[in-house]
Amino acid sequence: MGLHCSHYHGRGKWGVRFNVDNAEALCYGCHQYLGANPNLHSEHKLELMGEGCIDILREKANDTSLGRSAKREVKDIAKHYRAEFKRIYDLRAEGVTGKITIESWS
Repeated sequence: MGLHCSHYHGRGKWGVRFNVDNAEALCYGCHQYLGANPNLHSEHKLELMGEGCIDILREKANDTSLGRSAKREVKDIAKHYRAEFKRIYDLRAEGVTGKITIESWS
């Protein structure tokens, strides 16, 4: 089944749509479960990130100017994440193991 990209704030929140703090790779079952249980999803995200980061993410999600900017820059955002994918792919090919941090667009 592979991994799914689970967004804490829905994809309609363009201010954080492409922010790595707003996304998490989950299996299908966990993605469905957390999506159907928003309180548990909030608890999970709070445990993962902490209250301060959640507050910052919420502010960005509600920032309409960030959303408008992301819509204008979607091609550049895609280019950024393609480069990040290549960087991670190359690191893995070189034998790097463990967590590799992704540089977020916003």
